[in-house]
Amino acid sequence: MEACEVESKLFSVDPVLGTETWHHYDPDKDTATLEVKQVVDRIYASNQEERDSYDSNARFGSWRKVASIPINVYWDLKRRGVIDDPKEFAKWLNRSDNRVFRTFDKTL
Repeated sequence: MEACEVESKLFSVDPVLGTETWHHYDPDKDTATLEVKQVVDRIYASNQEERDSYDSNARFGSWRKVASIPINVYWDLKRRGVIDDPKEFAKWLNRSDNRVFRTFDKTL
């Protein structure tokens, strides 16, 4: 018996979030999967621009925007409880490998 190819169709597009939702159907297994893809290049570029334009002499206050995070990353952090723990979230944001999400370089 010959294996069937998985069928993939674009299900929806959200231009505000920059997401595409794809529907994949595997006829061999009779299963369907939804996959959400997000293009994050604009978020990373915008964060870099904000980091570059930050006035290092400006006062660091309590209402300073510190990051822009893609929605899929947010929900992963939410699932793991990181978002709901301010200290853990600050620690996550301060890690060097998460710098792309930061809008300025001061330690939280």
